[in-house]
Amino acid sequence: MDNVQVPFYDEQSLKQYYNALEYLPIYVVKLDLDLNVVWANRFAKDLDENLLNHRCYRNFNPDMEQCTFCPVVRGIASKQTEISLIEIVEESDKIFEVTAIPSFDEEGNIDGVFEVRRDVTVLINHQKTKHEPKSKKVKDERFSADNLLDIVTNELREHSENVLELHTRLGSGKMSQDQKLSYASMRTSIVKMQNIMSNITMMRNLNKGIIKSTKKKMSLKDLIIEKFDYYRSKADFNGNNFDYKFDSSIPAKLVFDKTKIDLILSNLIDYSMTHTTNRYINLLTALVDESNEQVKISIKIKNVGSISIHDTVEKDHEVYVRNNLALSVIKNLVESLDGHFKMTPVSGYGVDIELTLVMKKPFTASRLPMFNRITQELRSKKERIILSEQTGKKKILVAEDEPIGRITLEQMLKNDFEVIFAKNGKVAVEKYFSEQPDLVIMDIMMPIMNGFDAFDQIERNSITRVPIIACTAKVINSEKEYLKSYGFDDYIAKPVNLKTLREMINRHI
Repeated sequence: MDNVQVPFYDEQSLKQYYNALEYLPIYVVKLDLDLNVVWANRFAKDLDENLLNHRCYRNFNPDMEQCTFCPVVRGIASKQTEISLIEIVEESDKIFEVTAIPSFDEEGNIDGVFEVRRDVTVLINHQKTKHEPKSKKVKDERFSADNLLDIVTNELREHSENVLELHTRLGSGKMSQDQKLSYASMRTSIVKMQNIMSNITMMRNLNKGIIKSTKKKMSLKDLIIEKFDYYRSKADFNGNNFDYKFDSSIPAKLVFDKTKIDLILSNLIDYSMTHTTNRYINLLTALVDESNEQVKISIKIKNVGSISIHDTVEKDHEVYVRNNLALSVIKNLVESLDGHFKMTPVSGYGVDIELTLVMKKPFTASRLPMFNRITQELRSKKERIILSEQTGKKKILVAEDEPIGRITLEQMLKNDFEVIFAKNGKVAVEKYFSEQPDLVIMDIMMPIMNGFDAFDQIERNSITRVPIIACTAKVINSEKEYLKSYGFDDYIAKPVNLKTLREMINRHI
């Protein structure tokens, strides 16, 4: 399908092409709770014949941080269907709609998730085309408004860089105090013009999709320090005193759009340096509210501008913001991040500028009990493997209340396995979680807690469990069926036959 050329100017052809996509095979895989691929449809296997040997993130994106936004992880965690658009950048941009549908066992417990993925690149482009305002076609596209603005911006940038270079050379000579003031004023104007052109270019590139939004897990404090280091020398040159304060209660790592936050901070500091008259600029960052999932953060600069700006903002706040490029950029970007922008006139001074932004906390296993249990069980499993490699023996837990039964099984197994015993079902459950055996032989009739109840306790408190073999004095056909339907992995009758037991153990571990 990638080789099909779609004439986007032909609405009817595009519509037919999109309708055809509905009938294309879709990529479907099933994942277990450890995020391992356990099943895949034929279309998915054709794309990657080794798919079943992968973990899902390894096949999709090797960056574990991406799991924070992964609809599959969210689907398992919330037990609800999760839908997300994920962009893959290769030779060309591809956009996939990923739907995660949790699957449940007969008892209603989540046992995995289905991931359904389809390419919606054409659909997204179709929707963009459909919603773009219709305008008359220009014969020569080189003279469209968009192209002219790009050309003008680039040429102005080149001229400003030449003027700034010439200006720097002139400043290297001896100057009087008045000349120094004029020089500083002219340099500020040139830099301001460069910032305006950078804003125009950046916003246009964001709108055109050339610069992608970048949601990343990173430190907000590090980003602010980076801005502070960049603007400090510029502040000294302009005669401003620039400093920042960062609330220590803000989490060390947050998930946010670095491209947009970087642009917001740059414009906020630039505007403050250009318009302030009190020569003191302090960037204040504070924690406003916090939940398990996200934090609300305030970023503020106080007493910016002058009395004339105070009066203008007090008279018509919206008009002033709309007519100032830097403030318009800040406001639009903040609102695109579901934040809030506010300018408050301060009596006798200028204005206070405050941004309120909501940022997500990184996804961690400790925030989800189920994933925490998965982590613990994987760690225990790893420890069992290391121990068995060191000793060369697998560990078997035998739950048996009769001494003669324990002695018999010990004689049968001790040469090839490490054997642990439990006198009743209650002790068996405790030793199952403390000893982490590789297999359990469970007597059914035991005091304090019988084999069925012990099995239930282990099953209820495990994401995954080791094989459990039921051991009972009589195994008639009806009882065999009942043990099998109850969930036991196998069953053996007493008195235990050594050959049968060994074959059974080898089959399961």
